[in-house]
Amino acid sequence: MEVSCPLTLPTWAARLAPGPGAPPPTGGPVASVREGDGFSLVSAVVPNAVRLDAAGFRRVTSEAYEAIGAALGGRAAACPVRMWNFVPGILESLEPFPHRYMAFNAGRHDSLSRRYESVEAMAEGLPTATGVGHEGRDLLVHCLAADRPGRGITNPRQTDAFRYSTEFGPAPPVFARATLIDDTPPRYLLVGGTASVLGEQTVHPDDLVGQLDETLRNIEALIETAHWEDAGGAPEFRVYFPRSDDEPLLREEMPRRLPGAVFEFLRADLCRPDLLVEIEACLARP
Repeated sequence: MEVSCPLTLPTWAARLAPGPGAPPPTGGPVASVREGDGFSLVSAVVPNAVRLDAAGFRRVTSEAYEAIGAALGGRAAACPVRMWNFVPGILESLEPFPHRYMAFNAGRHDSLSRRYESVEAMAEGLPTATGVGHEGRDLLVHCLAADRPGRGITNPRQTDAFRYSTEFGPAPPVFARATLIDDTPPRYLLVGGTASVLGEQTVHPDDLVGQLDETLRNIEALIETAHWEDAGGAPEFRVYFPRSDDEPLLREEMPRRLPGAVFEFLRADLCRPDLLVEIEACLARP
């Protein structure tokens, strides 16, 4: 299937599930299933989703999540731990929503609120996620699942995303700030898309360096909350930014602030118009 989306999965995620799995059901949004040692990676595609109205976009988002859950059923690695959502025209108006992202959030909420029957269950078991935009036509949803459940990690500096007020849409963005997989080796701390947000409000608007500082403080808070101990491995970061002119500064600053880490840089539209940078990470310990 030819996919109209310039965004791809991080290198580390593709590395965890490198091989083909059992073929997905035909006729639905699930386009591929890949498997590795202890992990599955299910990808769903909704072609030309950018042409749908708000109700249609909400519906196909929910259907994509439901199809991913069905594709994971019966597999050895069936516990969702990490999601990536690549949303076409994420900040475009889609009546009655100011942005298409809100229609996406409503569809995601429809599906995950059926899986997690309470806010308390969400706090414990939700996978972490990234949601960014692109200039293509298709909606892509990727789910990394493990053979053991992860544990949601909260950030004391931020409101849990699934507890957001209606200021950011009628349905909150349902994801954990990070997911910890630490019951048996190898252990992972998977940090979702993290930005310059305190509580639920963007801080340092129009200030890239200020937003970068705040974003890294939020990642540090997640690492501390998870009681993650550095084992000497190289953490892997992906940096998203909407303004191409900001890439040189980010390429200079990130290695200076985090020496020894591995980086990917990707231009992408972010879920709020006042955000200038978003960072995700994978920390692994044998």
